[in-house]
Amino acid sequence: MKLAYFNQQSKDEFLSLKKRYIQCVLLKIEERFTPQSMDVLHVQCMNSLLNPKHLPQSHADINKYGVKELSTVLEFYGTQSNVDGVLTPSPVNPKRMKRDFVQFKFLMHSKRHLLLCDFLENLITSDNEQFPDFCILAQILCIIPYFCAV
Repeated sequence: MKLAYFNQQSKDEFLSLKKRYIQCVLLKIEERFTPQSMDVLHVQCMNSLLNPKHLPQSHADINKYGVKELSTVLEFYGTQSNVDGVLTPSPVNPKRMKRDFVQFKFLMHSKRHLLLCDFLENLITSDNEQFPDFCILAQILCIIPYFCAV
């Protein structure tokens, strides 16, 4: 970006303002995506829960698949949190997620030919009423910086 028709003081003030703005944005990103949340997301939990390519082939193994990952994700997203002194409800309903999990895995199995991003889009647009909590996780996975880099 080139600044025209500004004196040196105006340029310096603009550059200082730009630097402070970028620092503020980076701080807000770090506050929003804490190391704890990134651990949950980057230790394959979300990917394991939502990526049809990771499902086992046999129906017997599908029933057992992902139980630990679901528990880990529910520890983070299934509880209320305190944000700046305000109690925020959990984005997902843990009881409903646990109840729907086996059925959701069989939906994933039926769509195992899809790439993760295609499956997430399908889940968000077509299966959001049947699996609202998994849809919320899909939306979260779509917006985190890690997913954008993959």
